[in-house]
Amino acid sequence: MKYLDPLDYEPIDMPYATSVFFELRYDPVCVASSQRGHHCFTVHLLINGELLKLDTCLDDNNRDPTRIASPVCSYPSFVRHMEKLAFKGDVDA
Repeated sequence: MKYLDPLDYEPIDMPYATSVFFELRYDPVCVASSQRGHHCFTVHLLINGELLKLDTCLDDNNRDPTRIASPVCSYPSFVRHMEKLAFKGDVDA
């Protein structure tokens, strides 16, 4: 959980049976249209049923009038968030 760097999430004690879900969802109308692409997909990140918020996704959503204030990540935003957190150095070194 620390690696994902969610906003407003303070794990005081991680319960034994904690579950983390990455749900990839799609908009069927968007996928069926001629404008289909990665923007038709969203990523829901849940821990024990609670939706986590990622700063990259919230920033991107605030720039899009159709998604403003939504805590759900568009797929491109989620990928951007993960790339921001990815190790950039040489693993072997």
